[in-house]
Amino acid sequence: MKAIIKKQKRFFLIEDSIFQHIKLKLERNNALHLKGKHHLKLDILVFFIDLIQRKAIERKDHLVNGYVRLMAKIFHRYHSDYKRYLDFLIEIKVLDTIPYNKPKHLSYGYKVLRPQSKRKTPKVIKYDPLSFTFRNKVDSIENRLSPKTRGCTHLIKWLNHRHIIIDYDSALSFIHQPQFNLTKQYQMRYTIEHIHHGNWLVHRDGKDKRLHSNLTNLSSGLRPFITYRGNTLVSLDLKSSQPYILAGICNLMMNNSYDKLDGLIEMVGSNDNKTLLRDAYSVMIPLISESPINIELRQFINATVNSDIYEAISEGFSTDFKKSIVTEKGIIDKVYIKASGKRKITQFKSLRGYAKLCVLQYLYCSKNSTEKRVIELRRILPDALNNLVDFMKQENKTAFPIILQNIEAHLFLDIITKELNLKYPDLFMATIHDSIIVPLGEEQKVIEVMQAVLYNTFEIMPTVKKEVWSNTNLANAS
Repeated sequence: MKAIIKKQKRFFLIEDSIFQHIKLKLERNNALHLKGKHHLKLDILVFFIDLIQRKAIERKDHLVNGYVRLMAKIFHRYHSDYKRYLDFLIEIKVLDTIPYNKPKHLSYGYKVLRPQSKRKTPKVIKYDPLSFTFRNKVDSIENRLSPKTRGCTHLIKWLNHRHIIIDYDSALSFIHQPQFNLTKQYQMRYTIEHIHHGNWLVHRDGKDKRLHSNLTNLSSGLRPFITYRGNTLVSLDLKSSQPYILAGICNLMMNNSYDKLDGLIEMVGSNDNKTLLRDAYSVMIPLISESPINIELRQFINATVNSDIYEAISEGFSTDFKKSIVTEKGIIDKVYIKASGKRKITQFKSLRGYAKLCVLQYLYCSKNSTEKRVIELRRILPDALNNLVDFMKQENKTAFPIILQNIEAHLFLDIITKELNLKYPDLFMATIHDSIIVPLGEEQKVIEVMQAVLYNTFEIMPTVKKEVWSNTNLANAS
């Protein structure tokens, strides 16, 4: 049965103090300019604030001191005279910018300025556009921007206020804790308000082919406040997902499982990346049949599948390397923070947690990285694995992680959840990348299908982790 997704009435969210300030300044402006290009519309001003806040949350890992860089075409598609509106918001000190970075071809950055308030919980209001025409224009553009979500109707049908409920008051109380800075508080607040008001933002139009929604933007600390019609939820995650997929690719090459290797190529988005993966097979398959290489790769696969790859890596750190990061205060190292563009001294709870960071950086960095932890990880991992990763990064370092994400997205969105939907059409399901969320008590259905599909794909058994979205897990909030 085909799922029918009802269109939601478009509205925007804005902090009340910002809204009142804009409204007051706009009334004065329009009193001076009764018509013409300087006569501005409240709908568009509020929408641009909402748009910038939303993009800042979607790109929270890429902020620069709180500024989100946005290309001009993002604003232009909604209003041709967008610059006049942005200039007005800057003039009345509601919006601040950082300049275009010419050497790196980076767009202007934008940050909404929040006025000082004595309120512990700033009031956020739901704004209904006054113009029916503008509301329809926004609807039309945003529906057009995300055509690939049509293949996810089996998941999107559950993303609405009838099915997903947030304990609004408790969630607001939670976010006002000392460990959360103002930027983090506002990002969490914005996500809470969107879910509370039933404003679900869903798209699958990025290079990663992943499905992005309010849930993927949700801080893990807020999960206990989310339920399915009052029923506790549980998330089922593929343990060490990126290393597992990488181990799976190696395993298929070692087993000469050509049909399944071809199947992975079809899961990849761009033709260039399809060709890259195919070429990697051609180069690597003859090499890994040799005995020493074969044994090393089998050890990596076994560590990924039968134990904990991050623990195995942490145990492989040399004595000298551990001396450089283990101090009296704990495990400490300088880590590059994209949001600030600077390296920050960061403390880790365990060597395993530090090893996880090393793997993440290994996947995303240049093949010529001189970072000490990447060099140490390359020493620990099999040379054949390093050669495979280097080959796939030779022209573009982002191609390799994108390929892994494409494979993951296809498996979870286009195979596993669709099979679950066919078997259990009334089962509530949502996803956060490599994680499937269902009501507590339904997890075995998901585990069985996840393991069957992933084993059939890679010929190695995955481990599925379970996390109950309850208040007992608040201590692990991020």
